Amino acid sequence: MAINHGCHYYLSVVETLLHVLRDCGVSNETWLHLERTYNRPSFFGANLLSWLMNNLSSKEVTCEGWSWAMVFGVTLWT
Repeated sequence: MAINHGCHYYLSVVETLLHVLRDCGVSNETWLHLERTYNRPSFFGANLLSWLMNNLSSKEVTCEGWSWAMVFGVTLWT
């Protein structure tokens, strides 16, 4: 049996960790929903390490008053 490394939603896309956490349709919809309250132009353009470090160390606060680093971390965890 062959191992399939492709995304279950986008069969032509290699399923990397960054794809699963940020770029795949399901996760992308979640981030787009959250990005309405926390808009950073570079959010979808960073590599995995920069994306994680920038968001987990952010001092920004959402319009609801939540720490973006906490919202980001909890969203990744769930």
